[in-house]
Amino acid sequence: MRHVRAIAVLLAMSPASAMAGNEAPKFSDEQMACLATATKEYLTTNAQFVLRATGKGTTIMSVDNTIAQRRLVEGYCKRWAACLSSNVKDDSLRETVLRGTFAGCLENEAKSDEEGQPSEDR
Repeated sequence: MRHVRAIAVLLAMSPASAMAGNEAPKFSDEQMACLATATKEYLTTNAQFVLRATGKGTTIMSVDNTIAQRRLVEGYCKRWAACLSSNVKDDSLRETVLRGTFAGCLENEAKSDEEGQPSEDR
């Protein structure tokens, strides 16, 4: 997902720190591990959908597999957003980061699907 990390960092910054010119917060080891796990599980499951379609001699997925794949993307984006927003202490700001990151994730996955390429910058 392109630009998701930049969006999350910008949203996670408090207005005071942004005005003071402080650096954006770094992602913790726990956040990075969370992201790695979510991404690995997503890519593994998504590959299974592709293998099922190509194993039948076609590149077009069944309707049921297409729906399941979309649900997979939604679940992945929800996990991704939760990982990135986990260090935000303020509840309302965390919800804003969660929503923005989730929306950005969905948008970038849709774009990468249209281009026929996996998303690069998560």
